[in-house]
Amino acid sequence: MAEKGNEFSQERKNRLTAVFRTFDYDSSGCIECDEFLAIGKAVRGDEIWTEEKNAECMKRVDTDGDGKIDITEFISFFQMQGLADRSDRRFTALVNKYLAAAVAGRKCAPLISLRVRRWQCQS
Repeated sequence: MAEKGNEFSQERKNRLTAVFRTFDYDSSGCIECDEFLAIGKAVRGDEIWTEEKNAECMKRVDTDGDGKIDITEFISFFQMQGLADRSDRRFTALVNKYLAAAVAGRKCAPLISLRVRRWQCQS
C-alpha cells in the first residue's frame, strides 16, 4: 500500500465530508456498492465504469472489507491519493467534479437494482 500523504486541513476535511454526504444517497452514513456504482458511471461513463470495475475500486477504498465506505475510509482514500498536497484551485476543481457526479448519479440511482448490485459487490 502507498505511504500516507499529508494530513488534510480541517476545511478540506469538511469539504470532503460534504462530498461524502452527497454520495450517500440513502443517508445511511456509508456509501454502499449501488451508490458507488451510480457515481462511478456518472464520473466515468457506462462503458468504462462496469460492475467489475466498481467492485475492484470498492475493494481499494473499503479497507475494512465490510462492503461499505465510511467517512474515515473515504477521507483516507483521498489522502492516500495526495489530494492534501494539491493547490486550492485543483482541490476545489476536483471537489466540484465529484459533487456534480453525485448529482448526476442521484438521477441514475433509482434505475439501479439495489438487490442485484449489493449481491455482486459482496461476492
